[in-house]
Amino acid sequence: MKTKQHFLSQIPRYAILSENDVLAAEDSFHLSIHAKHELLLKTGQICRLLYFNCRGLVRSFLDTEDSKVLWYEFENSFFTDVTSFFTKEPSGANIEVLEGDTTLLSISLDDLNRLFEKNHKWAFWGTRLQQYEFVKLTNHYENLRIKDASERYHRLIEMYPQILQRASLGGIASYLGISQVSLSRIRAGKQKKDAF
Repeated sequence: MKTKQHFLSQIPRYAILSENDVLAAEDSFHLSIHAKHELLLKTGQICRLLYFNCRGLVRSFLDTEDSKVLWYEFENSFFTDVTSFFTKEPSGANIEVLEGDTTLLSISLDDLNRLFEKNHKWAFWGTRLQQYEFVKLTNHYENLRIKDASERYHRLIEMYPQILQRASLGGIASYLGISQVSLSRIRAGKQKKDAF
């Protein structure tokens, strides 16, 4: 069985953290394995953890009639309900595990702040992580506003080619902000192009 140290080594270092810096933070992170469809966060709860996805797939969705998908996170990515995590206010969304044996590292806000105070490299790393996540979020919303449905779909497949095998088509359509019928038409068009 792989150890916490093994999974900690997957955390992006952004050319800031040394191996010793990562190992020094071992006690601050907790390793956990989750079952398919397990809810890490329910609407109305306060999100108290920042997660790093070591293995598996998770999504965030709303309690709407169509369970609107806000995001997916694959391996080697951080995720949380940002607003709830930092403000300690109840979340308006759910976070669900989509694959069995999904393996996560997690850290509380208090432990994260203590880590930043104790080690200036981790504090600098935290700034770099925020910059990276802000750019990712901005790109996502710009894609929704500027690109048409077909462009959004092809961009998603370019970034996450495995998503069609790991997430439902209904969920992917919801994430892209289109109907499942529209998604099927876009995919059919792509398949016709590939045939020539």
